[in-house]
Amino acid sequence: MRQAEVVIAADVGGTTVSAGIVGTDGVVHTHRQVPTYARGRGSAVLENIVEVLEGVRGEFPPGAPVLGVGIGAPGNVDAAAGRVGEDIQNIPELKDVALGPLVADRLGLPAVVDNDVNALALGEMAFGAARGARNFILLCIGTGVGGGLVLNGRIVRGASGYGGEVGHMAVEPDGRPCFCGSRGCLKTYLSGPDLADQAREVLPTAPAARYLALAGGDPAAIRAEHLFQAAREGDAAAQGIVDRAARILGIALGNLINGLNPELILLGGGVMAAADLLLEPARTWARRYAFASAFAAARIGVAAFDKQSGIKGAAALFLAEHRGAQP
Repeated sequence: MRQAEVVIAADVGGTTVSAGIVGTDGVVHTHRQVPTYARGRGSAVLENIVEVLEGVRGEFPPGAPVLGVGIGAPGNVDAAAGRVGEDIQNIPELKDVALGPLVADRLGLPAVVDNDVNALALGEMAFGAARGARNFILLCIGTGVGGGLVLNGRIVRGASGYGGEVGHMAVEPDGRPCFCGSRGCLKTYLSGPDLADQAREVLPTAPAARYLALAGGDPAAIRAEHLFQAAREGDAAAQGIVDRAARILGIALGNLINGLNPELILLGGGVMAAADLLLEPARTWARRYAFASAFAAARIGVAAFDKQSGIKGAAALFLAEHRGAQP
């Protein structure tokens, strides 16, 4: 019996590179994960990525019909050229690197590269909670805030790969400074590191904040999860920061609903482990800022990511580009 076709897929992050073999049905047949900088910095990062891809290929039966390689990478990406752009904060070694052609040459297979959240959005449409959706937004809120925008069944990349960079949507004029050089970006109010920064900033007026105790009394050790736990325990300082984050998220959702009129918005990433604190308040604020009919048409939920979601998304990316399989 002929073996089913598969895709080699990788999710390249600032901390880890995850790669695996994924079937066209979304089943992950083999999966491995290594530190992004396992071989060092500089050009060693590229070698590490290629080595991981070659490794998972070697774990699959010889002669298996491998269609190609899909890769999700952070930052803006010129998907047509397979080139990572200049605005990649987490892995500066990939700046302006033609990752797709490099991988294609080394593995002897066609390769597609795109922004990691675009890939995740395609994965949700092909294999996950967004199946059947034609107008869909995925927001990933974790170390940063990224977006995947799908309109009329097609991923929106924009003119130079910045489509979906909703984390740098300005939500507060003259607000918090952002690494991008602007102020008031959505990311600066919602990402895990930025929430921890806000928690530290209010300590002079809230020295007994519960989240400081949860961090062992060390301000530098405060993390978003400490803030969320303190809010659940009724800490006023923590609750104030969380309330503002939920309102800011709601404003962003209202803007996206008015501008794009999606039928589905999924929220994922590490920060959404606090969906119990953020989701309903954000929905309430979004309802206030969005057109009533547009809000009514948009389901807002939480994406159920797991360790394999990134590589499923990268596989869906390849299938979408090389087989016209965008849902």
